[in-house]
Amino acid sequence: MQLSFAPNLFVLGAAKSGSTTLHRYLDRLPDVCMSRPKEPFFFEAFYDRGLDFYREHYFGHYQGERYIGDARHRNLFLPYVPDRIKAVSPDARLIAILRHPVDRALSHWHHYHARGIDQASFKRAISEDIKRIASGKRVETPEEQAQHADRMFVGEDKHRLGLGLYRTYVDTGYYAQQLQRYFDRFDAKQLHVILFDDLEHQPEAMFERLRAFLRVEQPPDDEPEVLHANAALPQPPGRLEQFRRRLDQFGSRQSWRSIVPAGLRATAKAWLRRSDYAKTSVRKPSVSPRTRAMLLRHYEPHTRALEEMLGRSLDAWRT
Repeated sequence: MQLSFAPNLFVLGAAKSGSTTLHRYLDRLPDVCMSRPKEPFFFEAFYDRGLDFYREHYFGHYQGERYIGDARHRNLFLPYVPDRIKAVSPDARLIAILRHPVDRALSHWHHYHARGIDQASFKRAISEDIKRIASGKRVETPEEQAQHADRMFVGEDKHRLGLGLYRTYVDTGYYAQQLQRYFDRFDAKQLHVILFDDLEHQPEAMFERLRAFLRVEQPPDDEPEVLHANAALPQPPGRLEQFRRRLDQFGSRQSWRSIVPAGLRATAKAWLRRSDYAKTSVRKPSVSPRTRAMLLRHYEPHTRALEEMLGRSLDAWRT
């Protein structure tokens, strides 16, 4: 693998924990070039194609910046990725952002459920996920890795929604195990861990610590970003949702006719019928107290291990 061009800044994950916000912020920093689009599948699925492929597909805009950045949440989860990152960039700067594991699992499921990709209820999905974990299926064998890569695209380089081999709503929250793989391969000074709580409640201080970790300056036009740029969380209404809300303001057939030209009415109605995602994506998902309590018990050993690793209380993750 050629090393003349290599990424050296990684937002590792976790999924649905604010990595999109970090990617957008980092992309505004001096001397940082973040991938376009945000989440390359290179280290999990296309590694054997080499860095020329990586640069061509994700960094056509690179102009010699000091940091070449990659933000892909499965780089934290998948057990074979740390070795690949180490081989390409042993001096890389690594960033992990972690969220309350139950809230994260719920948001992860909602991301696919709201789009109609996963039809299972949250309770059923996590039950099946836990059974799969107990059976030992964790994308660890060479066969699983090959099957996972195959699920990422159709034909030549056409991504298939970024879906992997298994649902991973539950074990994506096993943060201590995942971080340990990186601590085993990199110096601890190369890894910076952020909690979603800090991004949510103390963003200025969190971003200041991040800049210090990277030794970069604050951009001169820096302004607070819209946090939680997360497709499974409530978002400002898009054009389709604005149109729907406008229609909702009118109750009569005459009102419908007054705002939709006759030739477009059938198209508009079909458009609205297909837009279940526009209705569901802005609704915050919920979990029953019983299911939440079960998951809190499930995650407790992982929470304790992460507390010891970070030297920080995570009592807020126990409710």
